Amino acid sequence: MMTTDLSPLDFPTLLAALMRPSSLVELAVLAAVLAASGLLVWLLRGMRDRDRTGPGDSSPSIWFGNHLVDGVLFPLLALALAYVARRVLLELGQPLAVFRLAIPVLLSLAVIRLSVRVLSAAFPASALMRAVERTISWVAWLGMVLWVTGVLPVMLDELDQIRWKIGANTLSLRNIIEGGLSAGFVMVVVLWISAA
Repeated sequence: MMTTDLSPLDFPTLLAALMRPSSLVELAVLAAVLAASGLLVWLLRGMRDRDRTGPGDSSPSIWFGNHLVDGVLFPLLALALAYVARRVLLELGQPLAVFRLAIPVLLSLAVIRLSVRVLSAAFPASALMRAVERTISWVAWLGMVLWVTGVLPVMLDELDQIRWKIGANTLSLRNIIEGGLSAGFVMVVVLWISAA
């Protein structure tokens, strides 16, 4: 069984694993996961549209967006179903290659959709928020690439070595970055709750 964490030396192994015939099984399962996610969103969207009343209910929601895969619900459902499918394939002894790439991609897509949909709802006409949305997208995709290539853990360890002593506490650059990302995530969730 392949482990779920990659190291930089392990990347050629992943590429070789993607070329094996067992990857076709994973691709079929991933396609089924994406189709099931799309079908669930379509059904839930239809139920929501059927239950809506009044002329003011036509604005797109954060969950559903403007189109089938535009909201937050599709990537979150796809991520959850992909994680379950990955666990099942691991239990069956299937070596994983495709899901080692699919999970980080779906996670990045969920983070991007969540932040973009919430910021669009909270600040609909702000040009600054458009720049923030693009920055979040770039950071999420860059993080995904670093994760998949196995460079992210090495980089985080190196960032943890850069330290400052402030009073009785020691603070690392990694702590500052993680704190900023956590604060940003909390702000997005708070904006989401306030938009509701």
